Amino acid sequence: LDMACQLHWQKKTLTSGMSLKTVTREENELLHVSFNQDHSCFSCGTTSGFFVCDSLPLRERFRREFGNGGLGIVEMLNRCNILALVGGGPNPMYPKNQVIFWDDASAQVIASLNFTSDVKGVRLRKDRVIVILETSTRVYDFENLKLIDQMETFANPAGLCAISTEDNELVLACLGEKPGEIRMDMYTRGHTHTICAHKGPVAQMALSQDGTKLATASDKGTVIRLWDTIHGNQLHEFRRGTHQAVIHSLGFNKLATLLCVASSSGTLHVYSCDPAIENTRSTFSLLAGWVPLAGDSWSVKQFKVPEAHAIAAFGEQEGDRHVIIVLTACGKYYKYSFSRANANDSTYHIESEYFFEKF
Repeated sequence: LDMACQLHWQKKTLTSGMSLKTVTREENELLHVSFNQDHSCFSCGTTSGFFVCDSLPLRERFRREFGNGGLGIVEMLNRCNILALVGGGPNPMYPKNQVIFWDDASAQVIASLNFTSDVKGVRLRKDRVIVILETSTRVYDFENLKLIDQMETFANPAGLCAISTEDNELVLACLGEKPGEIRMDMYTRGHTHTICAHKGPVAQMALSQDGTKLATASDKGTVIRLWDTIHGNQLHEFRRGTHQAVIHSLGFNKLATLLCVASSSGTLHVYSCDPAIENTRSTFSLLAGWVPLAGDSWSVKQFKVPEAHAIAAFGEQEGDRHVIIVLTACGKYYKYSFSRANANDSTYHIESEYFFEKF
């Protein structure tokens, strides 16, 4: 573990006003799976504790088996020893309205935040803690856990929120007060604005690492929209398909030139966000404006995922190949790699194994 990230808090309690449901394996159920900020690790909450794995190559870093309750949220801070935990499952280890800060180096609770309603999500960066409740999003200083900002939001049972990860730019995207709205807090630049992203409720969102690009999907799941967060302008609209689907995850690569989308359709889509690489266009694109969908921008790459309930993220590039890691609700790990140099190369390599059964 990166001990430089360790925080030195006294044990205290402060009072304040991308989960996957999975199968049971030998009386231990997987309740939560999520990637860390740079996708180099992923964390898993179970009905008896949690464990953390490296993404590339797949291997376990550490685990805690408490045996007396489940964890529905396990949020990492980069690769360091501090994690945010929220109880979950039929027998929660902690109340679902409490965020526990766990120091795995000392194997103890070092701080907590309590709320009057269940916590739906947590996001971390070195200087901020974001707690997502059903109808509000709250921002805390990571050093002392003092409340900095609070935003009322549209109903948010999925705990949607995104935060930039680069140190020199603090950008927060959360739901607005109306369906389809995204509130953009550009803290470093000192201004806030609203993006009217979709007509219906937002179902998924993701920020690039520098916070300059935002990807959104509605509850229909047929289109993905790409936004300039600074000015609120729409940059692209990507067509996922013509039939509705649940979007489980959106994720940029490190340079925000590519976007991967995992959905209930069982297909992993990759779109180009780089003007130099065109996405696939309909054969009838010349009829755009007359024929529905004719001018739409379709994914530059598509991969079949054997399971429909999965999340995906770009891993570290391997030579001249892009890598996407897929984690499924059944505890399966897939690694897809494809050519970085040739966008028209349709070949790809896939590896798979169980991360939950294995460990």
